[in-house]
Amino acid sequence: MKKPEQQTDPLQFMLPFSGRVWTCMLLAWLLTSLLMLVCARLSPYEWYSHNDCVPVVENQFGALNSMWFTIGSLMQQGSDLAPRASSTRMVATTWWFFTLLLISSYTANLAAFLTTSRLGNIDSVEALASQSKVKFGCPVGGAMYNFFKNSKITVYRRMWDSMVSWSAKNESFVGKTSEGISRVREGGYAYILESTFNQYYRERDCELTQIGGIFNPSSYAFAVPQGNVLLRDELSEVILKLHKEQFIEDLSDAWIKRFNLTGPPCSEVHTGSTPDGTLDVASFGGVFVSMLVGLGVAVLLCFIELMWRSATLAMRT
Repeated sequence: MKKPEQQTDPLQFMLPFSGRVWTCMLLAWLLTSLLMLVCARLSPYEWYSHNDCVPVVENQFGALNSMWFTIGSLMQQGSDLAPRASSTRMVATTWWFFTLLLISSYTANLAAFLTTSRLGNIDSVEALASQSKVKFGCPVGGAMYNFFKNSKITVYRRMWDSMVSWSAKNESFVGKTSEGISRVREGGYAYILESTFNQYYRERDCELTQIGGIFNPSSYAFAVPQGNVLLRDELSEVILKLHKEQFIEDLSDAWIKRFNLTGPPCSEVHTGSTPDGTLDVASFGGVFVSMLVGLGVAVLLCFIELMWRSATLAMRT
């Protein structure tokens, strides 16, 4: 098949949760902050004096402190505020339990989401046979054609029926391999061929990829006259010896990977892409943008507080 295009989303870190979940999280944070503020104001145990010599009671949970306490818990950073009353402690305990489940679900869902294959859920012959969006086919009259035509296995028989039904619109079978490779490059089509040719074309076209492992494995062999056991055994021993010495593997590497190639084979080309399930800079860009926006707002608030304090002192003097 054709390799899927890697599309990076700067807001990929938000994908494990839907928009409704993020909205509910925001509303839950605001509601908990408001409830913390109300409970702290109504409970007499949240009013206390910081200095025994000064009989002035204060309450540490104002509107901003209540929001700071809940957001610190949500980010798993905590705060220097500690509730004193039973009611406020109950609110804090409930919020902590909620954030524990929320953060655990987000972490697990993010890892599962990033490690999911991006090949349209087609990672095997069975997955290819159980869908109809991506058409597939093989060369007409070849060994693969006869394999599917005469197969009694359910999954291969189902694939044969699909290819026959698509052949009326010329969407399955091809006359030669070059035509099948061309249709694969256009997308939406999977071409089934022998593993040796599969590797040959994949080493020369880095846009192609193999889906799943090898099915219906078979090997090439030498034909000898019937009854010539001596020649058959000698050929078998020599082939086993060449396998042991990795001579056949070297020949395969030379002819399939390197013959008639001006550059390195695709299996040895470093594309610079990260493995599946890894957040790269492009996918994580939204987090950095959010951080920069937050820092910018903090700097703006700092200037506003400074000017407000300066204006207040000027009016007093």
